[in-house]
Amino acid sequence: MLVLAQFIAQQQAKDQQQQILFWLLVLVAVATVLGVGALILLRRLRHTEEPGPKLGFTLADLREMHAQGQLSDAEFEAAKAKMLARSRRDLDEDEAKKACPPSLAPTDSQGLDANEGIVWDDDEAPDPGEDVDNPPA
Repeated sequence: MLVLAQFIAQQQAKDQQQQILFWLLVLVAVATVLGVGALILLRRLRHTEEPGPKLGFTLADLREMHAQGQLSDAEFEAAKAKMLARSRRDLDEDEAKKACPPSLAPTDSQGLDANEGIVWDDDEAPDPGEDVDNPPA
């Protein structure tokens, strides 16, 4: 009887070990699937966030359309001027953001030409009568 009880206890211990091993493998498999899914999702999100052209047409597209006769000389020159102006403005904004400390950075693209929209730290704010565009030497 004692031998039978020991045999039953050993069988139960084996069954418990097998169940623990099974659920451990299930847990590892689920973690692996979730990890791979997260990596795939991150790659897709990064891929969609890559910068693309900001305009509908490139200068090469405009030249090609002009060469094919789809744009007149006046239309081509107007579109080219508009594209170059936007590129210059974007470049100026990027340079201003790099050159200006974050506490002095304009809050919008219009703040580059005027004092409106500029965020000042309390200790750096100019006096109400002070000309910030032409500070004293």
